[in-house]
Amino acid sequence: MNIKNIFIALSFFIITSASMPSSANDEPIDINPEELIVKTITETDEDIYVSPTVQNLSKLYWALGKHDPSDTEAVENYLRINECNLFMQFYHNDFEWSNIVEATREYLKTSKNELPRDFELLTTIAFDRYDIENEIFELDASYKISGLRRIDFDMNSVNDLEKCGLKGYVPGYPGNMIVILNRPLNVEEVPVKMELAKLYLEEARSQFQTLPLARQMKQHERLAYLRLKIKILQYKETVRVTNNFPRAVVFGRLEGFEIYADPDRLKPLYFEQFDSRAERRDRIRKRLEQEERMRQEEELRRR
Repeated sequence: MNIKNIFIALSFFIITSASMPSSANDEPIDINPEELIVKTITETDEDIYVSPTVQNLSKLYWALGKHDPSDTEAVENYLRINECNLFMQFYHNDFEWSNIVEATREYLKTSKNELPRDFELLTTIAFDRYDIENEIFELDASYKISGLRRIDFDMNSVNDLEKCGLKGYVPGYPGNMIVILNRPLNVEEVPVKMELAKLYLEEARSQFQTLPLARQMKQHERLAYLRLKIKILQYKETVRVTNNFPRAVVFGRLEGFEIYADPDRLKPLYFEQFDSRAERRDRIRKRLEQEERMRQEEELRRR
């Protein structure tokens, strides 16, 4: 699965009836978009997922303990990636550079828990026809995801990896990663309320309506955008792939995914959030406690 870079949960398609193309038989649609989203993110939820840039991946490796702070070369290369101007200015000033390296070393020691481990991976998907009876979009056959456990992520190009005079990649800091998920990912169909589906289809159609009909038949696509939310848990190893550039193999927990109608992620179609084991245990504990309270209250009423 090739992941390409493409959150804010705003109301879907803020479009007035005057601005929407409609036929004479169409009835005006009165919609509260917030009621159409299957699972929304509450105002108190904080979006903590970051893009897997070279810089963010370099911080992830320190968060996972891939490098030891005593490794001066690893610390210097961290600076090369994240503070290139500082690196270029002071690298050949022995005293200043020594102070900078020691300060960075101390930062990486004490800030391990503050470095990013929550990442978003983004890709384009496409829908097939809308199932009106069941209110779902089935994914186009070539985009269906079934039992995916390993994501070979290669967003960052060689040019992105050229840092401060080094070509290709910075030693010890793979510019891309392979994520092994804790659970299989399945995205074969997406529930979407009918009113929301109408809006989505109208916008998808409008993007191609200026083309000749023959070209519309060949080029018309119902694109959507899938955002995976993953917490990286452990570094496993570094491997080299076909282009001979290294990739970090990491284990990650799939925490949920979001599907949007637009690449700017302003028009949400569907959200799904997965519980962690701790959250599941907490939910079971609360349910058992509630059942026990109900049992005790029932006994009191019988006395």
